[in-house]
Amino acid sequence: MNVVLVHPVHGAKVAINAQELEHDEKLGWTRYNPDAPAEKPAESASVEEAPAKRKYSRRVTRQPIEQPNSDTLASDESEEI
Repeated sequence: MNVVLVHPVHGAKVAINAQELEHDEKLGWTRYNPDAPAEKPAESASVEEAPAKRKYSRRVTRQPIEQPNSDTLASDESEEI
C-alpha cells in the first residue's frame, strides 16, 4: 500500500503502510488527490528567504605554475649513472 501525502511546509512523501499513514495524518499530512484543484499558497505565509551568499575570507592568489625544464628528460637522468 503506497499513499502519497502532502504537507504545506514539507512538501510530499509516500507512506508505505497503515501505521505510517495514521501517524503522518496526525502530524498534519493529507492524502494527495490529483482530481482536486491545486491550492494556491497564501501570500502572507511565512516563507524563509534564501540565505545570503557566503563571503569567502581566504584570498585567492594567482601564482605561476613552474614547468619542468624541457632540456632534462627522465631518460637523460638514468643515463648519467
